[in-house]
Amino acid sequence: MTVGWILEDAWDAYLEAQPPVEPPPSAPVRIRCPFCTASFRLADELTDHLSDQHRGERPILLLQGLEPAQLQQNRVGTSLRRVDVILQNCSGALVSINAGPQQAFSPMELPKLLSSQTDALIDLELANHFDPVAQPISAAYRIVFSIPEKRSLDAVDRAFRRHLAIEPLDFIAIDRFLNDRACAGLGRTYAGALADYVRGLLTKDRPHHVNVTTPFANYRAIYNQSLDGLQPYRRPLPDLVCAVIRFAHNNFSAPSITGFPPFDSAVRSLSACALIDRSDTNDRPTEAEQPYTVGSEDRVEICPLDDGVSRVLSLWERLQKRPHWTKTLEDECRQASNAATLDAPDREKVLALWAMAALRASADAAEPLSRLAPTFPFGPWASSEREKRIG
Repeated sequence: MTVGWILEDAWDAYLEAQPPVEPPPSAPVRIRCPFCTASFRLADELTDHLSDQHRGERPILLLQGLEPAQLQQNRVGTSLRRVDVILQNCSGALVSINAGPQQAFSPMELPKLLSSQTDALIDLELANHFDPVAQPISAAYRIVFSIPEKRSLDAVDRAFRRHLAIEPLDFIAIDRFLNDRACAGLGRTYAGALADYVRGLLTKDRPHHVNVTTPFANYRAIYNQSLDGLQPYRRPLPDLVCAVIRFAHNNFSAPSITGFPPFDSAVRSLSACALIDRSDTNDRPTEAEQPYTVGSEDRVEICPLDDGVSRVLSLWERLQKRPHWTKTLEDECRQASNAATLDAPDREKVLALWAMAALRASADAAEPLSRLAPTFPFGPWASSEREKRIG
């Protein structure tokens, strides 16, 4: 029995006898741009085209040179000028004031709107319509404006001097300051940042009459918290406190004039050899001209200083008073640089003052320079000075 056979006719026989036919070549594949009529042979060519012709950047808001954080609440505690509000890569914005309905604003209108706020919650959505057929790139910010009037801040400053620019200090004095009527209302945040500075000071100094339970190392974090809170306030007292905190941390990247002459002069002296690479010059840092004569002014207590900063300033003044370098001064510097009661940044400042004073007098500065070499920010300068003397 035969199963599954097929009878082949003449046409089938003819087709089977023909030579195989190759299929025609396929047309080259082209990759089209999703935004225009251009097409490309390679994916890399499309990527280059998108980068050159359809590039979109994220819109950015800058307030006083800093971008507020996205996805969290940002606080503005000081008055803004229109020039303090900068928009980049922005073609439009939607603004909600105090949880109200969104309103459209142009980039030209936003600086006026934001600089006029004093007590408001602003939800801001920026958009960059970089291409007509593309989805716009957006960025969202939530900003709380809580700007006290000048007279409120002046009252906080007076309360600070009344409660905290005194001796002895303790945590009860901080509570009295914060409970002062001047520290209520919109000035509360400002007062809290000033109180943080004193908390950091007590944590660092750990006076015998105060029960300090916070670990010593935490004083730097408390100082930084105060610094973050006070930097937006461009006023004499917060400017001084911020400068003192930076000085305590050996941050001389942005020295400022505080109106406290000994402090400003000491900062200039130490800034001369901080964060400066002088390996390509034969000049060593010299102290800036001092418009201030030690012991020439009457002082008004407006801000407490921690013991480390006070000791560094006292040593700077003593080195200025003494016209000659002596063995006594060297022993005094060595003792201070080895003091266990000083934190490492303060001991490093002592070493820097010691080295500069010895170099100024053409005396032996090998010990302070060798100890400074592995530190920051005085290490590059100290290493350079050592190499000059070894060579």
